[in-house]
Amino acid sequence: MSPVVQPTQQQLQDLATPYLQTSAPIAIVIGYASPSFQGLHFQGNLVDQQRNSMTLGGLTPFELASVTKTFTAALYGSYIQAGWIHLDTLLSDILPDGQSLIGPQFLDIPLLTLGNYTSGLPQDNNDGSVDEPSPLPSPYTVKDLFAYLVTTDLQPSPPNQTYTYSNLAFALLAEVISYAMGPEPTSSSSSLFQQLILQPLGLNGTQMYDPLSSGLPVGFLYLDCQTGAPVAAKPGWPPFPAYNGAGGLVSTPDDMMTWLLFNMGLVDNPPLTALLYFLQSPSTNVIPFDNSQLGVGWFLTSVSNGTNTLNTVWKDGDLDGFSSYIALLQSPQPGTKPSEAGVFVLTNSNGDAVYNIANDLLFLMTGYAPAADKSRYPRTIRPSALRARRTRPGRS
Repeated sequence: MSPVVQPTQQQLQDLATPYLQTSAPIAIVIGYASPSFQGLHFQGNLVDQQRNSMTLGGLTPFELASVTKTFTAALYGSYIQAGWIHLDTLLSDILPDGQSLIGPQFLDIPLLTLGNYTSGLPQDNNDGSVDEPSPLPSPYTVKDLFAYLVTTDLQPSPPNQTYTYSNLAFALLAEVISYAMGPEPTSSSSSLFQQLILQPLGLNGTQMYDPLSSGLPVGFLYLDCQTGAPVAAKPGWPPFPAYNGAGGLVSTPDDMMTWLLFNMGLVDNPPLTALLYFLQSPSTNVIPFDNSQLGVGWFLTSVSNGTNTLNTVWKDGDLDGFSSYIALLQSPQPGTKPSEAGVFVLTNSNGDAVYNIANDLLFLMTGYAPAADKSRYPRTIRPSALRARRTRPGRS
């Protein structure tokens, strides 16, 4: 691989411009970093929920959607590191009275499989989800979640056998670890995120969705510049707050830069930095899709431009009106040897922008041409599912 080079402003503008060919107030934020440089690129414009012009900058809030799962994975890892739970801990090991909170069919699920996409709970980031009650209460509270899990006849598949992308798994993981030290939850999942992950890293602009919804920019259902006029979308997601651990975080470009640098091994917080090897290394022999392995919260994928290959650690996020992507080059020793390059992309729209920009930029930074065929780039939600969101939210 060639030495990593800092992208030019013209390159960054050229990456974002094709996805901003609209009069709607849509913006794209690109973050990029290496051990020797870092930067943020802002392009486009925004309006707030009252349709007033809104500042686009380092403190602007964006829904992270399923990039939240990387934070939930770190929270879970911090419990293992502290000795409060273990790699082989089952749901039955920490839930009080077992079946009083969840049905017996779930008790033998290891917590690790909730975090590495092999829990046996069904795929639920596309249409036809089968793991939530219908009609769904809104808001869907943690109490509602447990009431559903103790009464449903949903039968999970055996854990650690197959890959399924389950938002329920991460929602459950974030809520149950608070029982690890006693029969009553020690704190809400939102408080645990703040105490163990966000505050230690100085992520002061990152919080769960509920108190921040009125401060978000308006998001748009906008698949690409050829798909028609953007349609304004209501922020959030009906399963919040029960699914906060699956997709509930709102963050800022400044905080996402810190999160990127931390995961690259460039922000030193000894207790948390020690988690990177656990989070960014293969955690199971189950293969999710071609050229990929499963970390904890993260995907490990060899991305090709047809000639050259980059080994990446990545996660995407997608809710109505917002999408996000974070990716970094794999380190041979995460937490000890820094990643050589990393990027993130945030936007108040849906579609291919975050996937294509992030991976194109990684290729440019490493001295290679981006892939002409963007379908080579990894994602957890396919374009067909994006188009279906006009009737039902996408949830990667």
